[in-house]
Amino acid sequence: MITASVLFQHLIARCKSAMKVPGTYLVDATTQSSIINEEIEIQWEKTCDSYRNERQCNDYQRIENEIYYCFDAIVNDARKIMIGLDSISSLQYVLITSMRICIEPNFKLEIRTGLGGTSDSLSLRTPSYAVAGVDLLRRLIQLQKKFEQLPTTQENIPTRILNNPPVLTFFSAWTAAVRVNNLDADIGREHARKMLSYIKKYIDNYHPNLTQYIRYEMDHENTYEDTLLNYIIAHYNESYNDEQIRQQLITQAISRGSNEDGSTRYTSMHLIVFKDIIDKQSSQQLFHLLDETQNNESTCLYDCVITIGGSVEKRFNEVRYAIRQVFINDSELNNEQYHFPLSIRMLSHAGQTPVYYHDKNEITVHQISNREITDLHITDKKYKDIKEDLSILIEDIGISELKSICTHIDHLGSHDISSWKNIVSTLIDLCLDIWRSHARDNRICQCLIENKTAVEQICEHYQLSNDPNSVECLILTGILKELENKNHIHFGERNTTNRRRSNSICTNRETTDTIIHKLDDVLSQRLIEFIRNQIF
Repeated sequence: MITASVLFQHLIARCKSAMKVPGTYLVDATTQSSIINEEIEIQWEKTCDSYRNERQCNDYQRIENEIYYCFDAIVNDARKIMIGLDSISSLQYVLITSMRICIEPNFKLEIRTGLGGTSDSLSLRTPSYAVAGVDLLRRLIQLQKKFEQLPTTQENIPTRILNNPPVLTFFSAWTAAVRVNNLDADIGREHARKMLSYIKKYIDNYHPNLTQYIRYEMDHENTYEDTLLNYIIAHYNESYNDEQIRQQLITQAISRGSNEDGSTRYTSMHLIVFKDIIDKQSSQQLFHLLDETQNNESTCLYDCVITIGGSVEKRFNEVRYAIRQVFINDSELNNEQYHFPLSIRMLSHAGQTPVYYHDKNEITVHQISNREITDLHITDKKYKDIKEDLSILIEDIGISELKSICTHIDHLGSHDISSWKNIVSTLIDLCLDIWRSHARDNRICQCLIENKTAVEQICEHYQLSNDPNSVECLILTGILKELENKNHIHFGERNTTNRRRSNSICTNRETTDTIIHKLDDVLSQRLIEFIRNQIF
């Protein structure tokens, strides 16, 4: 039997994620002596016992592989949306969660992303804050299907996971801002609804296959029940010793119109809205569903809650973890009353300037709808502070729009299409392959290429819809135009006098970068059209 430490080293070595933990990439995390604790050791023993007793499995390679699939699904940041996990403790909980998913088929998992209250106009980049959670949800749904497809024999009792599909929740804590930042209640409520509605319409449009797993929630005046909130505040005041973090949070609160007391209350509220501590005996639902004044559903006590926020959440996360541990270790507390789900805290590149607060050079939905802005110009330096959010949003749209092309291509094989850049590079390679084929006399394919444009040839080759106004055709046209400029020859043109010329049709990094830059303009216009046609 391998040890938990060796298992962890194997998992991290196999994982190709770009995600980090403080100061290091995942692959370097195993050098930290504190990585394996008693909780992990106990869970590893339970996992091995479960495989041995429930599945008659002593194959540690299989056990490791199945834990790895779960571990990789949670942390694999192929799109490079994430800054990373907020701490070693979150990494430890990823491992425990991965093991528990494998042995608890009814394991319940929630992903939560929160938005604060505001009176600012609705930002164009708001849905960028949702992309990381959507991508994680997609990976977990794919993980569930992967386990269903694993081979089954008489000697191999299959592992079934996530009988309860994971849930992704976007919530607004606008009431908290009313209570501590003096936000006008009517304005706060209305802006919260607009933010959540915008995210919902975006996801319904670009990720319709995931809508059934996603919830939109609003806090309310009874979310922050006094008994629990006061317990948290007391522990924060008495037990939290990092004065630098405390002062930074106070400064942040003052900049939002609050004070030191408001900072303490607002910071403490984070442990409630992110479900670090749940009062099982509370008669109130924590949140109402969007546009509903009450929530009659029974409270779901999730086994694990993964929270995703921008970099400004890092300080709140440090307090959340510290106070949660104080609660867990409080011998005088009635732990039967409280539920402490596993807490994995992630930080996203999106929202480094919170999407619900205005940056000095913000682009608003109102400006797009009223045609005050007709081109995003995301390369303009004045938008540098929100450029990353817009890039995340535009690349997400590009990935969504090109799914129809990828589903028609049945030999992608070794091509990596997990990120926008990789998808574009893959399409460039495929276009070049078809170009070379169509430029030769001895073509293998039977495409009719006479009197057809480049994009018509591609669409015929892959049996794609040839609507010149579709985003797929606009993207392919942009790719082909730049390839023709680079190679100084028309797509599909035969070159019988110089066969070496046909074989040298190619691209380079500069051309690829130019193509990606020009596709940004196509997708920016797509986003603008979406805003004008579907938002409010």
